[in-house]
Amino acid sequence: MHTGKLVYAQLMDHLPLHIFRRCVAKYPGRNPTLTFSHLDQFLCMAFAQLTYRESLRDIETCLRAHSTKLYHLGIRGGIAKSTLADANENRDWRIYQDFALSLIQTARKLYAEDSFRLELTHTVYALDPNWSAFANLGLLRANFDSLNEPFPYAPKNTESVGLIFSNAALRAQLSANRVARSYASIGSYNTTGSGNTLLALPAYTNVDFTIRYQLQYAPMNSNIGFKDASIGLFVNNLLNTTYVTSYSGNATNPNEYLNLPRNYYVSLNARF
Repeated sequence: MHTGKLVYAQLMDHLPLHIFRRCVAKYPGRNPTLTFSHLDQFLCMAFAQLTYRESLRDIETCLRAHSTKLYHLGIRGGIAKSTLADANENRDWRIYQDFALSLIQTARKLYAEDSFRLELTHTVYALDPNWSAFANLGLLRANFDSLNEPFPYAPKNTESVGLIFSNAALRAQLSANRVARSYASIGSYNTTGSGNTLLALPAYTNVDFTIRYQLQYAPMNSNIGFKDASIGLFVNNLLNTTYVTSYSGNATNPNEYLNLPRNYYVSLNARF
């Protein structure tokens, strides 16, 4: 049997706790924390996120089922639904906002460079407990070294922004994605680029919408039943934008291939 650190404890070892303590000291509360510290609260809520807990009662039940391991997870205080509720309601949310922004800055430094010459900034900001926004910027330089010509179908940059609504059962996302101009290749393709004619593919912006609802089912009997199920609606190209995706034929008389018009599909997922 494995006797080392629990996986969750290993993950939490990477947190810069000196920064967390600095955030706590920056926003002192009216009432002192006696048995349930800010770190206990953070570790409980982080555990809830990683394990998809759906309520404070769910968090309490799950953690109490492993009460002998809580100390090894770094949790020193007692776990109770009322304790979590009081901590989430009364403690200053800016503690966790500042700590999250610090972690985002660390992540940006770690992923500032990529072996494919791709620089990516991807940030998600919480607006309130249910709403969050994200922005994504990608920069790409892909040329044939021998001819200094752009690589086919490789846009110089992409951007996306969006809003996400999420609660215990419902998750919806609206996103706008812009792809910069790229080039399509017509002719005999090879790795040096010779024999190709490059035709411009104009920049375009596409808007997508998704919504998913999580259902909970009681087991039909002791052996067969749904543990959970969800239904989702996906709307691609919400604004019905038309743009060229590729060409065929020859350079003097190319045939344009357009994107799909607005389309919908529904998915149903179930876990037994």
